[in-house]
Amino acid sequence: MYVMALFQGIVQARFERSPLPAHKGTRTVVLRILKEIDAVQCLVPSYDEYIKRPKAGHLFSKRFHGKLRPWSVDIDRPHKGKLTTIGLGFLWDSTEER
Repeated sequence: MYVMALFQGIVQARFERSPLPAHKGTRTVVLRILKEIDAVQCLVPSYDEYIKRPKAGHLFSKRFHGKLRPWSVDIDRPHKGKLTTIGLGFLWDSTEER
């Protein structure tokens, strides 16, 4: 498998509980871009923006079946047992209001 970098730059981001209506009642995490530390530039000429260029204040987004949607993970519905969901579950539980 060949992986090519699409963007170059540095951003500060955080995982957060999804504010989206479609995720209400679920333990879904999204990734918000907080700020650009080093300007983000696309490295691929004429890129189709399948993955959107990260922008401060926006959720990290990509296209699913032609529609732009924020990247998200429902930590109670892991895809093929991904370890990522376990880590995000720990974060969710540690920030839960008591």
